[in-house]
Amino acid sequence: MIVILVPGFTASIDTLHFLRNRLEAEGHIVYGPGFNWNTMLNGELKRLAEKIDEIGHPVVLIGHSAGGLLSVLSAQAKHPLVDGVIGLGSAIVGKVSVDVPYYEARSLWGLLFPIDGPDEVKVFPVGHAMLPFMPCVQDWVIEKLEAIDDRQQLPEVQRPVTARCVG
Repeated sequence: MIVILVPGFTASIDTLHFLRNRLEAEGHIVYGPGFNWNTMLNGELKRLAEKIDEIGHPVVLIGHSAGGLLSVLSAQAKHPLVDGVIGLGSAIVGKVSVDVPYYEARSLWGLLFPIDGPDEVKVFPVGHAMLPFMPCVQDWVIEKLEAIDDRQQLPEVQRPVTARCVG
């Protein structure tokens, strides 16, 4: 799969180096988000959209912390090339709704920040900053990439449909 890694607030893309190495070793094609540092002030969401367009193929966004927020926002904007989102301690609380597969990893302190809406929320016994580094989290990310790939391979009629209620 083609993956874009998105670093957290004030973090460099280099903070996701170990995750990138692991994903590439598993055969995935990995890109950065189109910016080196995530300040959340310099058009990072726009640059991420431009990077997706530049790649020109379906991608899965994997974001840590505020990078997870940017990834979810890209999916909510219904960018046609976003095939899925994997958040690693995304800076999101409450109800989240996206139309693509969305999986969220949380650290122990993430238990204090409830989230509803992802296809799966998994809590890992690690600190927030360590989520991208831990082999157990990286194993889970690879498992979720396989799940997204499997869902994309299903014929259109077999894909799960989410019912929407109008209140």
